[in-house]
Amino acid sequence: MFNTRFVRFVAGFVAVFALLPLATAKHLRRDQATPVVFSVNPILPQPGQQVTIEVDLSEVTSQDQVVTISTDTPGNWSYLPTQVTVPAGQSSVTFQARVASCAFGLIDGSASCNGGCASEACAVFPIGD
Repeated sequence: MFNTRFVRFVAGFVAVFALLPLATAKHLRRDQATPVVFSVNPILPQPGQQVTIEVDLSEVTSQDQVVTISTDTPGNWSYLPTQVTVPAGQSSVTFQARVASCAFGLIDGSASCNGGCASEACAVFPIGD
């Protein structure tokens, strides 16, 4: 009887650990691209200026990847989208944003998806200051 219980215990133990990788893999996505670059061009924008923002991901995506855009200085942006999409087969996206005409000091932005984040901050000073 002891041998039977022991054999069943060992068999169950082995089965659980053999199936564990399959159970955890079910929750993983094929694409785990995360943002690695968030860049604003020009580097020193002026108030009211349109800027180009580039978001680069860690890898090419096999399907469209939605990226969340956020900022800690919303008052210094007159337009900054809250989401952009990196198309399937690409690893980056560029888009336009506009610095507020009353912006002064620091503006920042960040991109996040799949648990990763990239951000940048730059200074904004009115012309002549």
